Amino acid sequence: GSYLDEPLAKHLEASRWKELRAATPRLEEADARRAKGDAAGALALWREVAAIPTEHPVVARAKAGLAGLATEAEARMVRAGELAASGRALQGGRELSRVARLYAGLDEAQAARAALDKLEAGKAWKEASRAEKKLVAAEKQVASGKAGPAAQSLGEWLAKLDQKLDPELRERGEALVAAAQAADPAAELAGYRARFELD
Repeated sequence: GSYLDEPLAKHLEASRWKELRAATPRLEEADARRAKGDAAGALALWREVAAIPTEHPVVARAKAGLAGLATEAEARMVRAGELAASGRALQGGRELSRVARLYAGLDEAQAARAALDKLEAGKAWKEASRAEKKLVAAEKQVASGKAGPAAQSLGEWLAKLDQKLDPELRERGEALVAAAQAADPAAELAGYRARFELD
C-alpha cells in the first residue's frame, strides 16, 4: 500500500487490539453467566466478542460458546418434540417455552416459539391444558394452607379423569394428593414443583 495507507492500517490494528483486550473480561463474564444458567446473558456477551472481525483465540472462544448454546437449545427442542409425540403435551410445551425464553436471540428460540404455537393449537394440548386448571387451583390451595380440601377435591377429580389425556395429569394429581396429606405440605409442594419442572 501507499505511505498513506500505513498509518490507517496501524490505527486499525491498535483499535482491534484494544477491542480484544476488552473482550477477555467479557468472555469471563459470559462463562460466569452461563455457569449460573443465564444463557441469554452469555449469548449477548459472546455475540459482541464473536463480531470482532479478526481471527483470534478470544473470538474463536466466543464463537464456540455460541455454537455450544445452539447445540444445547437444539437438543432441548428434540426432547420437547419427543415428549409431545409420546402424549406428554404439557411437559413438551413447558420445554419449548423454556427454549424460547432461555435462548432468546438464537434461531432455535424462534423455532421453539413456532413449535409451541403449533403444539398449543393441537387437540391434545388444549384438552390437557383445560384439565390442568384443576391441578393449578389445587396447587394454590395447598400453598395457601388449605391442603385438606385440596386433597379431597383432587381425589374426586382423579376418579373421573379421562385415561386418554396426558399421563402427566394423573401423575401430578397423585403426587399433589400425597403432598397435601404430608406433615409439611408446603415443603412437599416445593419438591413436587421441582419433580415436574414447573417454573
